[in-house]
Amino acid sequence: MAPDPAPEAALPWRQQVSKYIEAQLLRYPLWVQYRTLWQQLQAERAHWPFLLPALGLFFFLVYRRERKLVVAQRRNLSS
Repeated sequence: MAPDPAPEAALPWRQQVSKYIEAQLLRYPLWVQYRTLWQQLQAERAHWPFLLPALGLFFFLVYRRERKLVVAQRRNLSS
């Protein structure tokens, strides 16, 4: 079995692909925001067991609060 090539050998290719992807992403600013969020989540990977459930709970609570406001507004409009 042939040994894997050294990581340095694949580096120029990866840099070219990374630069190409960055150039394409800069054409669409929303994708830049998604990429930044993904990079931040990757940096916090060690904290995922605590961070992701906390984010899920936060989004759930915000959704319930917003849903209550929408239902109340519907009731006010229908009466």
